[in-house]
Amino acid sequence: HAYTYDAHALWFLGFSEAADTAVENALTLVKKLVSPFNKASCHVLSSMYYAHRGDGPKALETADVALEISTKGGFLQWVACGRFLKGWALCNLGNLKEGIPLALDGIERYKSTGAQMNLPACLGLVAEAQQRAGKLTEAFASVEEGLRISARNNDRHYDAELYRRKGELLLKKSPRNL
Repeated sequence: HAYTYDAHALWFLGFSEAADTAVENALTLVKKLVSPFNKASCHVLSSMYYAHRGDGPKALETADVALEISTKGGFLQWVACGRFLKGWALCNLGNLKEGIPLALDGIERYKSTGAQMNLPACLGLVAEAQQRAGKLTEAFASVEEGLRISARNNDRHYDAELYRRKGELLLKKSPRNL
């Protein structure tokens, strides 16, 4: 897991080449592991990394692997994450009709496990897809929910992106843009 967490940190710090190397190392190393749980989590975290990068094809590839392993292993949290990430990837690839409901279902499944870590980032990513689909009210609600969870849990690493998205949505709602 260390390499995937490193990849996220490096990406957010602006070291994209080092981040790419870290996630590639994680995906290479995980092939040697026998633990399905660790394989599933590595693929989920790698898929989330690719989502942050905006790389739909790689996010979809790693989400599919995560879903397969997680479903077989009964890892409900990783199934939920895999569904969200597959939905986001489909949206990124232009399939908003199928992707948004799948992403939202993944988020609801994730919440049902009691987990909340990284939920603000997931809500920000789904807001991106909702905005692309012209669902501005839903996108705004997703951003607001992400900010509330972020404040409650002090999970603030994605706040800048949530506020950026909120600003975009407010500009689109502005009477000058009607």
